[in-house]
Amino acid sequence: MKLFKMSLAAVVALGALSSVASATPLEEAIKDVDVSGFGRYRYDSTNTENTTKNATTNQETKTKNSDAFHRFTLDANFKAALDDNFFSVVGVRYDARDISGDHRNVNVGSNVNGFRQGVNSGSHGWGGSNGESFSVRQYYVGYQVDALTLLAGRQPLGTYFTDDMLGTGIKAVYSGVDGMTFAALAMDDLEDDGDIGSSGLGQIVGLKKGGTGGYTYQQNLYGVAALGDFDMVNVQLWGAYLENVTFLYALDLGLNYDISDDFNVHGKANLAYTALKGGFKDDVFAGVKGAKADKTMFWGLTAGLSASGFDFDAGYLKFGKDDRYGLSSFEDNGGFIVAGEDLLDYTLYNGENKYWFVTAKYTMDQYSVGADYVQGDVKYEGAQSKDKNKEIVGRLGYKYNEKLDFTSYYSWVENKKDNVKDKSHHFRFEARYNF
Repeated sequence: MKLFKMSLAAVVALGALSSVASATPLEEAIKDVDVSGFGRYRYDSTNTENTTKNATTNQETKTKNSDAFHRFTLDANFKAALDDNFFSVVGVRYDARDISGDHRNVNVGSNVNGFRQGVNSGSHGWGGSNGESFSVRQYYVGYQVDALTLLAGRQPLGTYFTDDMLGTGIKAVYSGVDGMTFAALAMDDLEDDGDIGSSGLGQIVGLKKGGTGGYTYQQNLYGVAALGDFDMVNVQLWGAYLENVTFLYALDLGLNYDISDDFNVHGKANLAYTALKGGFKDDVFAGVKGAKADKTMFWGLTAGLSASGFDFDAGYLKFGKDDRYGLSSFEDNGGFIVAGEDLLDYTLYNGENKYWFVTAKYTMDQYSVGADYVQGDVKYEGAQSKDKNKEIVGRLGYKYNEKLDFTSYYSWVENKKDNVKDKSHHFRFEARYNF
C-alpha cells in the first residue's frame, strides 16, 4: 500500500475549496436580509461649578471642573427570514470615545471591553471609559404566527421602565384583539447600563442575607403589559418585578386630536407606583441612621398644542416622599413624562420632588429652534428649607433629509440648598444618519 502524505497547508486549502463549492451564493444569501441602524457622532462639553458659603463668615469657596469628548457610534441590525414563520436578528455595534483637548487622549485607538453604555458620573452618555469597542450587541430568534410573536435571545427589553437596555430571555407579543396589544417578558443577564441610578448604590442586593451582594442590574426582570390604541386615545398599563429589588407599576394615558390639518391638541398623564422589596430596603441603607427607602408614587401631567409650525407644551410632575429614597424607572427615564436634558432623573431620588415645565419649538422647512424651562423644589423631612432646582435648555436642529439630522442643545442647570449652590453648563452637538 502506498502512503499518501498531505501537508497542513494543503488540508486547509482543500477544506476552503470544499466550503466554497458548497457555499450559498452571496446574492441568494442576502436577498431576505433587512439591514437597519444608525451612525452617530457626538461632541459633548460640560463645565461644573460648586459654591459653598461658610455660614459663620459668609466666605465662599468655589470648585470648578470641565470635560469634553468626541464619540462615534455605529449600530447595525441584520434581520433574516429563516422560513415562513421564523426569523433571526443579529445586531453589532462599534463605539469609540476620545477625550477632547491637547495631550489628554491617552486611550485613543485602544480597545475597551465591557464599557457601560449610558450616563454615569456626569459623563453624558458613557460609563467613564475612553477608547473603542466592537461587539455583537443583540442576537435573537423570532417566531411569528398570525397575531402572536415570540422572541428568544439577547434583545432590547422594550418596557415602560427602560429605554435602550438589553437583556437575555423570552418575550411574547400578541395583537389579535382589535386596538389592543399584550406583552410578557422574562429576562436575565441585564445590561450594565450607566443610566441605572440604583447601580450607584453598589453591590448591595442581598447583603443582609450574607454573601458579597450584587448590583440591581444583576437581578432577573419579569414584566407584563396591555396597550390600547383607540383613535385619538391611547392607554398603557405596565407591571414589572425586578427580582429582590422592587415591584414597578405604571398607567399611561395619552390624547392626540387633530382639530384641523394645521391645528392639533395633545396631552399625557402618568401614574406610577413602586414598592421596594423588604430585603432591598434594608440593604440600601444598612447602618445609616434615619435613612430609609420604601413605597413611592409618581404622577405627571402635560398638555400642549401644535399649530403652523409652533409646538407648545406645559406640565407638572410630583414624585417621592419627604422622608425616604425611591425610584420610579429602572433604566433612564423610560416612558415617563420628562423635560430638559440633565436635571430630572427617575431612577433614584430622595425627598418629595415637585416640578413644573414649559417647552416651545418652532419648525420651518428643515430648520427648528426650541427651548425648555424646568423649575422645582425638593422637600426633606425635618429640613428647614427646600432644595431649589432649575434648568434652561436651548435647542437648534437641521433635518437634511429623512435619514440625516443635525441637532444641538445647550443646558444650564442650577441647584441650591442651604449654603451650597451647584451649576452645570452642558453643550452637545450631534450628527445622526439612520439607515
